[in-house]
Amino acid sequence: MKATFELEAIELELSGGPIAGVDESGRGPLAGPVVAAAVVLDPAFIPDGIADCKALDAKARQSVYQAILATAQVGIGVASVGRIDTDNILNAALWAMAQAVARLADRPRLVLARDYPHYGFDRHKGYGTREHHAAIARYGVTPHHRRSFRPVQLALGLV
Repeated sequence: MKATFELEAIELELSGGPIAGVDESGRGPLAGPVVAAAVVLDPAFIPDGIADCKALDAKARQSVYQAILATAQVGIGVASVGRIDTDNILNAALWAMAQAVARLADRPRLVLARDYPHYGFDRHKGYGTREHHAAIARYGVTPHHRRSFRPVQLALGLV
């Protein structure tokens, strides 16, 4: 599988850049931190193998890693075990992702994150349906939720 730059090219044309991608690793294990990386790729150089690192062996993964470091902006965020135990795994992962984005050299105009399938965005487009409220109660608030909206404030314990 080869990564494309189709969505990013459209966004760059519409609103400019830079555009960052962010993802995390470590939500499933029983031990250790959650580590997130935010990356702003050079559109002229997208390393082969970047689309699915799990399909790569250790040597190929190291090669892709070196290519990214050589040609892209990279920010890293780490949520400790203490943060995970205090905030819950989802909120700790989202915090690590926010830290990774904040550590980029240039502030991105757009950040593309992994999908949040539990929230049903593909079915209700973020409207406050019963399903969406239940997902917030179960999985927490994502970076896409509007902090000024009362249901989100309630979920975050702000009111």
